[in-house]
Amino acid sequence: MAQDKPPLSDLSFFRFPEVTGEVVRNILLFALALVLTVLLTVLVQRRVQHWLRMRSRREQFDRFSSEHRMEPAARAVLKRLMRYSGVADEFAFIHDTQAFELAVERLAAEADDAELAALGRLRRTMHLNVMNPELALVSTRQLLQDLPVRIVANIGEEKLDLYCALLRVDERHLLIDLPHEQEIFRLLAEHPHVFLLFWREREGEALFRITLEPIEQGRFPAFRARHAVRDPETEHRNAFRLSVDLPASYQFLERSELGRLRGRAAEHRTRQGEARVIDLSYGGASLIVREPLEERGLAQLAFELHGFPVRLMLEVLSHSSMADGQHLVRGQFRGLGEEARVRLNNVLYREQIKRLRDKQLLHIRPGG
Repeated sequence: MAQDKPPLSDLSFFRFPEVTGEVVRNILLFALALVLTVLLTVLVQRRVQHWLRMRSRREQFDRFSSEHRMEPAARAVLKRLMRYSGVADEFAFIHDTQAFELAVERLAAEADDAELAALGRLRRTMHLNVMNPELALVSTRQLLQDLPVRIVANIGEEKLDLYCALLRVDERHLLIDLPHEQEIFRLLAEHPHVFLLFWREREGEALFRITLEPIEQGRFPAFRARHAVRDPETEHRNAFRLSVDLPASYQFLERSELGRLRGRAAEHRTRQGEARVIDLSYGGASLIVREPLEERGLAQLAFELHGFPVRLMLEVLSHSSMADGQHLVRGQFRGLGEEARVRLNNVLYREQIKRLRDKQLLHIRPGG
């Protein structure tokens, strides 16, 4: 009887096949099929989750909007709004914030008090306000009573930056509580075109252009404003910074001198001076200086934020002369280190929340 060979005497089974063009092609096709399978699986899972989420929201909407839950007046207003927008599906219309608020803007121009009251009840029933995280902030009608807002007014070379609360919000107007100071009331009454900003954690600040109408009965100064719809292009052109009033020093180097720097030999080319930083953002700052700083030059700023010394490099983007002979310089930060960036961001974030909570007022005057 022939003796059986040991099982490991022939290892040809474990030998890799000869690497040919066909083998390489098969390997690549297998890898591609594997990647496509994973992507398809992820896509299908997301679609299923989206479908389940939308079905849950639609069921909730159907419960709210059933004939037994939604009053006839609110349903009539909803149907009228849908005719303005051209959207046929109630659920899609309610969740298309842009279409809904633009239709409300048209309705509010011609509706009577009863229809606006029904619209307000519809908004409350469907939670169509800023506290609904599923909805974008499109209109000031989505704001709510007692929410903190920021009012920014540019009055010539002066700037008012106020943090206040909304006394009331209905479908026609906002009623805004302001600091009880006669000078502030007078300035805003004379310059009523302002910006209203509302801070939302996920989106940051939303910007609206409003016109203030003064209401002063006895010792109760307040302002009313008609609602406004958010304008993304205007918002992009008017990126608002946090108003501050910080003494600072700077060292400035003109753009033409940057290419000639050779160690300490160039130190005599820098100019030094004192400044007041009047606003800060995550990407730039504005300051008031006695001498103009040329565009595209670099200014190293030194100041304190909440007791911590900070040094930031600012590239000058523009400068303009002021009535008192000083100069307003605007610029963006360059080469921020990680530590400086984190500290700046944390300070701006905390300061914004604090001002909104405490309803602060900052009145910046040239040379003040």
